[in-house]
Amino acid sequence: MFRFTTRDLLWLTVMVALAIGWWLESRSASQMRGENLMLRRSHEMMRYGIEVLESEHDAVVRNLPRTEPIYTDEEPLIRDVQAPTSARSDE
Repeated sequence: MFRFTTRDLLWLTVMVALAIGWWLESRSASQMRGENLMLRRSHEMMRYGIEVLESEHDAVVRNLPRTEPIYTDEEPLIRDVQAPTSARSDE
């Protein structure tokens, strides 16, 4: 029959381990390329969405009626709020 030496079995084990490692690496690299492509597309879509929102915002702001002045440093943001009075009164 067939006679295999320890050296033959060692070479067979090394070759099978290399083949399995190569196959696993190839499969994970393929998955990473797919995920990378998906992330790039979603990033481009998000960037495009932000650009669309910014352009829509600019269009809305340009079309606002100017009946009230735009906020300045002297004018409080909320007009009904008064400055808090001190709890202690000086007599």
